[in-house]
Amino acid sequence: MFYYNILQNFNIDNFEPKTRGLYWLYLMIINGYRVEANKNQLLKYGYTLDDIKPPDDNQIESINELSSDNDLSCFKISALQGSKQAAYLLGKYYEEIINDIFLAEYWYRIGAQNNSSECQLKLSQILMENNDSNLQIRGKFWMNQALKNGYIPQME
Repeated sequence: MFYYNILQNFNIDNFEPKTRGLYWLYLMIINGYRVEANKNQLLKYGYTLDDIKPPDDNQIESINELSSDNDLSCFKISALQGSKQAAYLLGKYYEEIINDIFLAEYWYRIGAQNNSSECQLKLSQILMENNDSNLQIRGKFWMNQALKNGYIPQME
């Protein structure tokens, strides 16, 4: 099944939902998968659908907004909650400013899962540069996803 096992994303004993788990729960509900049961699960932990709705990407404009650890934390939470733009900017930040390709890949992967064609493209490029043929295959998958989601290659 495409959707993440929601039980893996909740600490049932402490009633502390993990941010990414709430995003997957949100996707299940809006895509019609066990809507009532999942809404009841949310209510059990004190959340509504509006509480877990991904943030508005229009509020996140540029990598230059990442000026402090607090800003970085806010971007991370937004990306984990489903923001395409926050995930893309975090990937770009780690790739271009911090020069950490592993963290860049992590955030591009989060953005790719959030359905960002820009992140899908960047993740595709990183994976296809790898010597591992399995990662190259996955890179081709993400390139196809980027094309399906509206990425238009630049013609030179």
